[in-house]
Amino acid sequence: MNDKVLTLIVDDQRLMRLSVRRILQQDKLFVLHDCSSIKDALSFLQKNYVELLIIDVYFPESNGLDLLSYIRQRKISFDIPVIVLSGENNRNDILMALDLGATEYIVKPFEGNKFYSKICHVVEQFRNPSQITQTLRHAQKAFLLENYEESARLFSTLCELAPGNLRFNTDMAITSHKLGQTNRSIAMLEAILIQDPTFFYAHASLADIYLELHDTEKAISYLEKELEYNGKRVHRRYILAKAYTELGAFEKAIEHMHKAISHAGLSAETFLISMADIQQKAGHWDMALHYYLKARRYSPTCQQALDGIIETTERYGQPKQAIHHLSSLLPYKKGAYQVLLARSKVYKRLGDTSLALDDINSAIRFAPHLKEAYIQKIHFLNSQGSKSEAEHHKKEVLRLFPDSADEIHVALSKAS
Repeated sequence: MNDKVLTLIVDDQRLMRLSVRRILQQDKLFVLHDCSSIKDALSFLQKNYVELLIIDVYFPESNGLDLLSYIRQRKISFDIPVIVLSGENNRNDILMALDLGATEYIVKPFEGNKFYSKICHVVEQFRNPSQITQTLRHAQKAFLLENYEESARLFSTLCELAPGNLRFNTDMAITSHKLGQTNRSIAMLEAILIQDPTFFYAHASLADIYLELHDTEKAISYLEKELEYNGKRVHRRYILAKAYTELGAFEKAIEHMHKAISHAGLSAETFLISMADIQQKAGHWDMALHYYLKARRYSPTCQQALDGIIETTERYGQPKQAIHHLSSLLPYKKGAYQVLLARSKVYKRLGDTSLALDDINSAIRFAPHLKEAYIQKIHFLNSQGSKSEAEHHKKEVLRLFPDSADEIHVALSKAS
């Protein structure tokens, strides 16, 4: 092994991330990146060709096995080694991790030398596969890096080596589409489905192409077939719900979003917000509020949920209800300053300027290190005609946050 191995370490415990780093840094083979949340890890994986994933099971608001499931279900780089770490020697967790495709399940604490040897062995096995597997990985990497011509050349080689392999032919079709050969791509995928109508990967690929072409009805037909043959792909059901929403078929959208939410995993926040949006578009104001509130309780820093609560109550003609619903979220201390700032805006619209200013000041006390509340106070004071007080506060904010001049200027211009 001589090429660098981009390795992603995902654990909410900083000391554990540092411990894994120390063990692997003894060898210049590993290029290390770490994340403290599943959300950040997902974002990194979507943009980088990672060859080794080391992930904890338990996170405050999610489960590491959801990320493992995501890896094994994606179209490319689905076979990278995934080492699952856990402080629990729990038989059910071990069986579930292995069933989802974990390469190894390691219980904390572990002995450093043994851990290092196991990691090296796993990487060695991954990097010395058959010639076909090596070519497939090169093709996938080229695709991920958007080098579609090279990817097409390699997939073409794979199709020649294994002409009956539906996966290789589907990947070739997807790459052709990326090269602008959409009609050829569609014809190839339809031919694959004649060979095997149950091959959900081809249905999924056709659905994606028609979504790009804004042919929503055709995309829906292929999404429905894809999920008929593989109903566990939760994110695809979410996409189907969004497609039905685009057509105004709200009841079908709600039906599929319900199913997606029931197995949401790491996407729960996104799914709950989307369900609320669908309910709002369908005119179900009470249900929209229910899901915005649920999203905020699930993720106590979700700003979209707060904006949705305010928008829904205003559109429903009940702006004072926003005060009640926002107040019900204040016991959740995490993100309380966001709730207070949101409620202050509602108080201001209702003409309760004293209560609005009280909430802004409370937000500053909750989060004295964040400048958002300070900026909002400048905007508020200026909009109320308290120019001298706004100017005095501006100087204090610039002292605390020297880089905030542009944001203060925007706040003052909006208030004038």
